[in-house]
Amino acid sequence: MKDEREILTRDIIQQKLIREAKRPIIGATLLLIPVSIVFGLMYLLACVTTSPTSFPSIFLLVALVGFAIICGIDIIRGTIHLGKARRGEFSIGEENLIKMEDFKFSFWQFFLRFDIRFPISSLIHRPYFNHVFEFQSGKKFIVNAAEYKETHVNTAAQISHIGNKLIVVSYNNTPEHIVMLFSPKIYNYKA
Repeated sequence: MKDEREILTRDIIQQKLIREAKRPIIGATLLLIPVSIVFGLMYLLACVTTSPTSFPSIFLLVALVGFAIICGIDIIRGTIHLGKARRGEFSIGEENLIKMEDFKFSFWQFFLRFDIRFPISSLIHRPYFNHVFEFQSGKKFIVNAAEYKETHVNTAAQISHIGNKLIVVSYNNTPEHIVMLFSPKIYNYKA
């Protein structure tokens, strides 16, 4: 019988890591530019209509600086991961799955991500559920189900069972933190 699993090599995993590292860089940059322009204009308007030391001016300035810091952290973290992925500073191994929770409810994500304007959409896409994988080595992998909808992580969560061996990828400087995982039922890893 012919093996119909997708071939997975170190180069393919490296390309996937590079693509994943670019996501926060591009996302934070795309948010930072328009939000900075809008908050900057609102700050200037507040300074012109009131004084620069008034509450609205200070509030807008603090909000702008806080948002810029958050986006900056995402950009820096993504750039660090991008460098590690390009240099090949990651390891690939197999881990034995001892516990798995598919679509585990997270109260804090529900609190932060539930969209009151479109509650039906929020209920359908379920941005407040996580996939949790625990391995025999003590490693734990938690990912948001909505962010990884239509990906190998969601598929691995749906077809994996306790006792399965999964292919895990982690950066060399943090081997306890898994950044990607693949199911051998779908992927055939060739070193």
